[in-house]
Amino acid sequence: MSFGFSRGDSGEVKTFNKSLWELALIDAAAGGVATVVADCMMHPVDTVKARLQAQRETRYTGMIDCFRKVVQREGARRGLYAGLGAVLAGGIPCSMIVFSTYQTTRRLAHEHLSVPNDSSVDFVAGAVGEICGLVTYVPSEVIAKRMQISGLGPGRNYRSTTHALKVIYQTEGLRGIYSGTFPTMLRDVPFTALQFMFFERMKTIYKRIRKDVPLSGVELGVIGFAAGGASAFITNPFDVVKTRMQTQASGSERLYNSTWHCLRTTVKEEGSMALFRGAVARVMWLAPASALSLSVYEQASSFLKKWRAHQLPVTEQKYDLSAASALDRRK
Repeated sequence: MSFGFSRGDSGEVKTFNKSLWELALIDAAAGGVATVVADCMMHPVDTVKARLQAQRETRYTGMIDCFRKVVQREGARRGLYAGLGAVLAGGIPCSMIVFSTYQTTRRLAHEHLSVPNDSSVDFVAGAVGEICGLVTYVPSEVIAKRMQISGLGPGRNYRSTTHALKVIYQTEGLRGIYSGTFPTMLRDVPFTALQFMFFERMKTIYKRIRKDVPLSGVELGVIGFAAGGASAFITNPFDVVKTRMQTQASGSERLYNSTWHCLRTTVKEEGSMALFRGAVARVMWLAPASALSLSVYEQASSFLKKWRAHQLPVTEQKYDLSAASALDRRK
């Protein structure tokens, strides 16, 4: 596949060629960098969100109250950053899979299937990428959430990420490690699909206004913030159900038998507004997290492609990437 440009010693512009797998590796690397930046900076907000959603009794009156009490009682490292290791262990490979699958699906759709360049492609490609990434994400999310809400009970005090994984597997088996997979899919697949769709559409509109001037990191961040915030609010009910399914006690103390049972019980006992509990925290977590991850991804991907353009010699074209090149120019 032909992709990108490099300059020779005489200054003339030369094209170089890449295969789909090489482009996918670049997307994966950029996605991994993006998730490290976003997760490390936004994990405390995710912890607060998890505490607010998992509580069945009113221990925290809001985000600020929760944040203050967690720091006072457990400290910043053990409280706010609980489960960060699990998040990174699962989040990095998950993001690498999601971004590479997303971009590869888009390239294949435009190049080989001649699908029109519209929002439906971004939505479907985002959904495909997220589905592929769930295999590594769900176990890390289960461990992270258990560690994040350990201060609420029921009696889960894990010494580390590996200790949590060992205990969960020994007491609950694979069912425990992959608990909440279906509600996680219900939440994350539409979230990622909507996020990428909103992000690409807003980039297109903004670039038209700017007359195709390349977007800066700040501008990409603002667009990512809006895309992530809107997607987070829309999918919050699924996040509440997922968190409760993954953090409930095991055995006879299990409160919910299925995703539908959890949804129905929550609405019946606490009202429909309980499904939007933690929505503000979720938006305040995912909007800036999306701003960071999407902006960092775009810049890292651009840097890596330019770097490879200067590293690789001109080779014989293997694929025609005209559609994908046009897609990159649309960003």
